[in-house]
Amino acid sequence: MFWTPKNRQVLLAVKLMNDPLLDTIQEKPRLFNQIEAVKKEATFPVDNVIQRTHGVCGGNARVRNTRIPVWTLVAFRQEGMTEEELLYNYPSLTPSDFEATWAYYQAHQSEIDQAMADPDED
Repeated sequence: MFWTPKNRQVLLAVKLMNDPLLDTIQEKPRLFNQIEAVKKEATFPVDNVIQRTHGVCGGNARVRNTRIPVWTLVAFRQEGMTEEELLYNYPSLTPSDFEATWAYYQAHQSEIDQAMADPDED
């Protein structure tokens, strides 16, 4: 998991929820609602940024409405390219696109590794 400010907020809230000194009657329900709201926001990047469309990029996972496959960005990163270099070479992408790409790779590593091994296969 990549630690974003939202993830840190969830961790802090969970720690507070488990604190025996916390006023359980008033604070826990409010914190629980905050945790749920942050968790919903934290799932946004991968769900809305990474797409798979038959006939586009060989059906491989790609970054939102582009023809930039996830496996291409992962391969460049594994070769040592920094995120700043990737942003320079792909100016249509944003830092949140990269965050979603890396998260997708973590969750679907075997799929992306296979696509890197056979980039021309549909």
